[in-house]
Amino acid sequence: MKRLKIVCFVLLLALLPPAALSEQVIDVDLSGLSDVVAYAQIYDMNLSPENYVGKIVRVTGWFDYFEDMTLDRVYQSVQISDSTGCCSMGVEFVWAGDHLWPVDYPDFGTEITVCGRFEIYQEDGYDYIHLMDAELTWNEQ
Repeated sequence: MKRLKIVCFVLLLALLPPAALSEQVIDVDLSGLSDVVAYAQIYDMNLSPENYVGKIVRVTGWFDYFEDMTLDRVYQSVQISDSTGCCSMGVEFVWAGDHLWPVDYPDFGTEITVCGRFEIYQEDGYDYIHLMDAELTWNEQ
């Protein structure tokens, strides 16, 4: 009987889906911080990205994108405004899974929460940061 319980437990674990990023330990959670503090933290991420590599980061802000016609690529990001509302800074993200641009994405300016693994990548000889395998959720407004 005990052996049957163990086998059932192991089978149950095998059937469970892998843990999503948001269910993992969040190393840097900016989602509940004020815009001023979140903006300062994102500034630090851009200034010292090596301190964040591999960490799971969650951030809430507004959706933005940039279309680079020369590379035929669209970059999506979550943006935070500074305390005066005149400037913003954000983090690019790569949404996990297959999503069609632009139909599957939120409208520009929509409040979103993104959770992903912080990485540095190179493009055209420059270093950039992004959140890889990110989960994206639209926030109720």
